[in-house]
Amino acid sequence: MVAKRGQGASDPRPLPARVVAVCVGNVCRSPMAEALLTIALRERGLGVPVSSAGVRACVGLPADPLSIQLMAARGIDISGHRGRQLLPKQVESDTLLLVMSQDQAQWIRRQRGRLAPQVAALGHFSGGDIDDPVGGTRAQFARALAEIEAGVEAWLEHGWVLGDAAEVQT
Repeated sequence: MVAKRGQGASDPRPLPARVVAVCVGNVCRSPMAEALLTIALRERGLGVPVSSAGVRACVGLPADPLSIQLMAARGIDISGHRGRQLLPKQVESDTLLLVMSQDQAQWIRRQRGRLAPQVAALGHFSGGDIDDPVGGTRAQFARALAEIEAGVEAWLEHGWVLGDAAEVQT
């Protein structure tokens, strides 16, 4: 089922039925994006479920301690997150995959060709790829989080429909 936009009849285009934030390991960027997207959509009254996954996930591992700390500083608890692999069942025609980089978008398109229009970069409207902070400093994680926050806000403002995803492919 596809949800309708919360803005009313002036923009009847459908929202995706679900959103999956995607990075490599699903322990740094995409767990933060999942939490921020979930909150932003709920605050706007849009009932779109959000999850996250990795293209080469660290399955079962918790989010990176720096991701947990930075989100906790914003009052958001991601300590229960565990890494998940991106699975074919998550890639459906009414799902929007928001990736952190062009490399991830290309990998998904190679694996799931016919569904490529639903793959777009989270940072498309806000500056491009969001660098992977894995193994990096707190400052690198903070920069990634700031880019994710900007990407979430920009997507909510500019690109939040399935039809638009094809136009903003990386």
